[in-house]
Amino acid sequence: MLENRSIEKLSKALLFGSFILLLCYAVFLQFLAPTLYGVDGYYHIGVTNFIKQFGFNYSFRWCQFSTFGYSFSDKDLLLHIFTLPFCWLSGDLIFAAKCAVILLDLLFLLTITLILKKYLPNFLIPPFLITIFLSPTFSVYFLYLRPATLASILTILGIYFLIKKQHFIVFFISSLYTLTHISFPMMAVFALICEFIRYEYKKEFFLKNVVFVILGIILGTLIHPNFPYNLLSFYLNGILVPFYSFSGKDIDFGRELYSITTKDAFLQNFMVFFTLGLIFWSALISRVKVSFATLVFLGCSSIYFALSFFSNRFWYLLNPLVVILAASFLRDWWETKKDIETIKRRIRFFLVVWAGISMGAGFYCFDSLLNTVNANISQNTHYENAAKWMKDNVPGGETIYHAYWSDSPYFICFNPKNNYLVALDPIYMYYFSPKTYEIYRDLKNGLIKEEAYSYLKYTFGVTYGYTRKSAGFYTTIKGDNRFKIIYEDEYGVVFKLVSEKKGRVPPVAAD
Repeated sequence: MLENRSIEKLSKALLFGSFILLLCYAVFLQFLAPTLYGVDGYYHIGVTNFIKQFGFNYSFRWCQFSTFGYSFSDKDLLLHIFTLPFCWLSGDLIFAAKCAVILLDLLFLLTITLILKKYLPNFLIPPFLITIFLSPTFSVYFLYLRPATLASILTILGIYFLIKKQHFIVFFISSLYTLTHISFPMMAVFALICEFIRYEYKKEFFLKNVVFVILGIILGTLIHPNFPYNLLSFYLNGILVPFYSFSGKDIDFGRELYSITTKDAFLQNFMVFFTLGLIFWSALISRVKVSFATLVFLGCSSIYFALSFFSNRFWYLLNPLVVILAASFLRDWWETKKDIETIKRRIRFFLVVWAGISMGAGFYCFDSLLNTVNANISQNTHYENAAKWMKDNVPGGETIYHAYWSDSPYFICFNPKNNYLVALDPIYMYYFSPKTYEIYRDLKNGLIKEEAYSYLKYTFGVTYGYTRKSAGFYTTIKGDNRFKIIYEDEYGVVFKLVSEKKGRVPPVAAD
């Protein structure tokens, strides 16, 4: 008995130590860079600061050629509410954003640990926790101030409570999910998967799960402070964007919406493939009696696994689900075997194999992660400097042209006294005016040369602009005396329209 207590204490200490180690790892990486990671974090902390200043209902004037200008809806509302206290505590938006990310990471680690404890003994939880972080895709997304981490937490909890038939908790989670992320309809999909599997497994269909998920989604939609514009936001981001990206429409969506090569998907998410392979091999060889919970996690994971081959962003949500699936399956295997000595021998073998494979995956992950960190620091430092320069040198109220829609989040965050064209996603400009978007896209690609000045001045009504040097538009203005470069570094330039040659003035394209 005394020996068992000592082992249990050691197991708890190991679990606590690994939890703290992963949290410290996240904090270290977060503060390794003086900037935020990614692009969207600047938009999110900027919008959070607007909520602090103006409340939840305000005119989003920062996007002059976007649906945001007349029907803005904060589709990531819960993330901004979550981040808001940090904006009150610190006037440094970067520091506030990093603190919010760390708290998000802590909540994720607590959630995944508590769920794993439902299926595993304490001493086995650390390798399962660490496995999640052996994916470069997951590790990079974990650094972002984005709603995907909140969505992952709600997804994990939602599936678990669907299995447990806790329909009132599921109702609450569905309401929160609707205020968090545009993927909230997935909760209804998961509810249907859960109940169809329950029917096949237990000959029972718990209709309340499905009904309460739908009611939660309806409530979350109705209580949104930007209702009914949140319906338009869902239509644009939740329906049109996937449809247009899959159909190959010529709109410059973010790279995460598209698939990566099979080789890159395999290397960046190796532990997903290894874990799934191990599960199916064990099920086949050992004749494991698979539980209802395992089948539900398998069904839900399969949805994200299939979607990941069409859109890279789903790998982030898939990684923790696969780890929970593996934990649930291991419990099934444990209960099927019932031979303690065989179980101990197989687990020791598993831990040795896992340690060897995870070392290789860990080195690859950390190297890939450091490359991403360095690239983020270089790019985001440039954008922060350009935004601060414009704040000090460009008159307030001016609308500033930017070649890429992903340029503006930095500027909105650090230079809110000026206006811009579009932010967050090109679908908002395309839906606002397809013709205007085509002009905007062609300007960025350098396909419009002689009339570029006139389009900027008369279509977009700007005097100032910014472009990366890698954009085709930079080759358009370089050497053209109608454009005066007033700020420059190795990455991009800020310019001013100074004079116009005689020529045709194009019509205003905006509707």
